[in-house]
This record gives sequence, structure tokens and C-alpha cells, in this order.
Amino acid sequence: MYSLKNYSIMLKFIFYAIGVCYLIYEILWITHPIERATESFNLAKLFQDNKGKKWDTYSQEYKDWIKSKFYLVIYVVWPFFGLFTFQWAGFLLFILINHIIFTPINRLGKNNKPLFIFTHFIHSFIAAILIGFLILNSYHLKLDVYKELVLLVS
Repeated sequence: MYSLKNYSIMLKFIFYAIGVCYLIYEILWITHPIERATESFNLAKLFQDNKGKKWDTYSQEYKDWIKSKFYLVIYVVWPFFGLFTFQWAGFLLFILINHIIFTPINRLGKNNKPLFIFTHFIHSFIAAILIGFLILNSYHLKLDVYKELVLLVS
């Protein structure tokens, strides 16, 4: 009934549909940085208030926040699954930029709201460009990302 090629196309569509959702998430950070940063600071305070407690003693607000943010696990795992695609070099670049460059910078600015807003805005802008490129490349450009990165570096 269905061939292996049809399943492959369906899985590719689902994978990049998750990428489009990730792109929308990053665009929300770009378009509303102050509101998102304020929410992050409030949730960080809520996290500190509930640190070291067991699930039963968490505040209901904190439990609701944890349940509502569970989808973010998908956004953390998505680039790692991208390492198994033909664009593995692009996803590796995306992971390196996110975790080696911007995570330490965001941690430095976690107590300084203007710095946090600025660095997260830049991070979201670069992530949106990379995600958009990876999705566009998968369906239309069909560039060999590894070769392009090697040519860019050399």
C-alpha cells in the first residue's frame, strides 16, 4: 500500500514541520523580546522559589508552567535529529552556535535584563535565519551544506 519512499517523504515533512514550529517560536522572541524576557525572569524566580521541593509541594502555578513548557523538549532534541539528515553540517553549526556561543552569554546576562533581551534577540535572529535556511535548503536549494561550509572556511 505505502512504499518506503512515501514513508520517507512523510517523515521528512513531519521533521521540517517541527522546524517550522521552531522557526515561529524564534520569531516570537524576535517580535516580542521584552515580554518574553519578562516572562523568563518571572519563571526563573518561580523556579528558585520551588527549588528543592518535591512535585507534591510545588505551587500550582509552577506545575502548570512545567506542563505547558514540555513542548520545548522537542525543540532541544530536533537539531540533534537533524544530524542524521543530508544537512548534518548545518545542524551541527546550529547546535554549536546555540550551545557553545549563546548559552554561556545568556547565563552571563541572566541577572541583567537589558543584556539578556539583547543577547536573546541576537540569538533568536541568528537561529531563525539558520532554521529558515535549513528548511528552504531541504525542499528547494538542495545545497551540500558541508561543501559550502568548507568553501566558506577555506
